Amino acid sequence: MQHAELAALLVETSNAEREVLLRENHALDSLELAYQLKEICQAAWRTEPTRSVRAAAALNFLAEFSQGKNNHSEIVALAEWASGIAALVAGQMETAVARLDAAESTLLALGKDELAAGTQLAKSIGLAMLGRYEAAIDCGLRAREVFLIHGDLLAAGKIEHNLGNLYFRRDAYHEAEKFQSAARERFQALNDQKQLATVNNCLANTRALLH
Repeated sequence: MQHAELAALLVETSNAEREVLLRENHALDSLELAYQLKEICQAAWRTEPTRSVRAAAALNFLAEFSQGKNNHSEIVALAEWASGIAALVAGQMETAVARLDAAESTLLALGKDELAAGTQLAKSIGLAMLGRYEAAIDCGLRAREVFLIHGDLLAAGKIEHNLGNLYFRRDAYHEAEKFQSAARERFQALNDQKQLATVNNCLANTRALLH
């Protein structure tokens, strides 16, 4: 069984069934499996929130199951990340921010600064929902710098899009247009039609308010 196939099964089963599956597939790399579950959690949280929550639960189970194995700290960090997203889905913003902070801290300690920056998009959403806009913008800007240093244009575009939306919510439409336009240019360069469709809609709303 491949990692992606096992991850998909773990999302759809109970803890008892998860334990059986993990024991039967013990030869598979637990860290790779953790990344697969984290990706499912991230990809689903806006469109299939229930699946995202199940992926977080499966990842937390994997973290407990893999205690004592190599890379356990990294698996725990990914589980914290997924738990933060699950808390966002549940509307538990303080918990979400705390979980994402824990994930970021562990990943930074492991020397994985680009991966740690990836936690900040979800964190900035949680902070914004708490009304802490300055903190949300600050963590977004810090993450953007890391992505640009590593040449991750897609992640930089996503965080710029989010920054633009944060400024929009504060009625700072010129700043919103600046970041949304920057995101649009990155998505155009990457030919990412899905991201372009979303940012074009946001940019149109911003420019309408700018007349």
